[in-house]
Amino acid sequence: AEQLEISVVNDELTISVDRAETSAEDVTFYRRERHRGPLSRSVQLPTAVDAERVEAILVHGVLTVTLPKSEAARRRKIQVNAGD
Repeated sequence: AEQLEISVVNDELTISVDRAETSAEDVTFYRRERHRGPLSRSVQLPTAVDAERVEAILVHGVLTVTLPKSEAARRRKIQVNAGD
């Protein structure tokens, strides 16, 4: 969790992590499947979000990011007044 950096700018979510190289002595790797070093992913969101209310939880290696819509992007019901 300390290595994760999550940012929201307008309607783009960016998740960055810098996974450190593990030091294993007397170990020979023939093939390594996991990426080491810096990694970043950006996702274009379909609507604007409220950046102040974004929450991220990391449990057992699963990252859950909650992105609430901004008030400006929410659907509002408009009351129609009948004119006589």
